[in-house]
Amino acid sequence: MTEEAISLLAFLVGIVLSFLIVITYSLIYRIESRRSVVRTRKEFEKSKNKPDSKELVDGYRQRESSLLILGTILIPTSFVLLGLANQTTPGLPRAAIALASPLLYLTWLFFSQLPVRVMTDMETEAVVLTGNPTAVFKRELYGGGEGKTSLMRIRRNHWLVYVFLLVPPALIIAFG
Repeated sequence: MTEEAISLLAFLVGIVLSFLIVITYSLIYRIESRRSVVRTRKEFEKSKNKPDSKELVDGYRQRESSLLILGTILIPTSFVLLGLANQTTPGLPRAAIALASPLLYLTWLFFSQLPVRVMTDMETEAVVLTGNPTAVFKRELYGGGEGKTSLMRIRRNHWLVYVFLLVPPALIIAFG
């Protein structure tokens, strides 16, 4: 096989793998989000002490801030690793650095971003259940989970685009 054929094969495998990753993420999110929202409703109904919506919103803000800081560090680092791998001489170190790039990002995506997103859905549901007028209005306007409109679905899932920007190039660099 020629080097060009191997690169093309690596690219195609990268695209297929990216789609599988996105589908896996989406399925896990939908299952866990629905399960956690149902659990939140049940716990809210049987709880004698109803939570204060302000306290719930404060927890949400802290979690979002942590996610933002971690993402600000790890996402650019993933792209830097990909660039470094491309400048490294072919061989095992190049492949290792190239594959570390999407693995770092996917670790953040599945073990930081996804749990925070599900926890945010739970807290948003709890705030809505408290009757907070702003939360109720925003839920009606934007929708829950994936969102009501295509723009909201894009906004809430934009992190998945990076999978396609990291996985295929990493495979081309590692194996091409």
